Amino acid sequence: MEFKYLTCKCGDFMHTVRFTLDTEDGELWIETHMNHELPWYMRAWVALRYVLAMPTKYGHFDVSMIEPKDVGDLRDMLDCAEALQSKTMASRTLRQTQEKHVTTNEVL
Repeated sequence: MEFKYLTCKCGDFMHTVRFTLDTEDGELWIETHMNHELPWYMRAWVALRYVLAMPTKYGHFDVSMIEPKDVGDLRDMLDCAEALQSKTMASRTLRQTQEKHVTTNEVL
């Protein structure tokens, strides 16, 4: 697993985003911090308003601005994920082709 933390341009800790790359199959997860500062009943109220599509002043989502210096690192991680996924897909295709060939030979 490879991790990359990006801190928002504003410097707010709550806007930190973590990218996790599975180096075996190329899956990439994006994890964000959820705000748990409100009491449970207020969070339930916010969730209910979201489900009922009731408007809010700032919307239901937050944002993290990526620093220009982090763009290259993020691009590298995305490129690595794409390469790993392509490699995994090629390996699966080859394995399926070989299995199909073996099965066809057994039938004959």
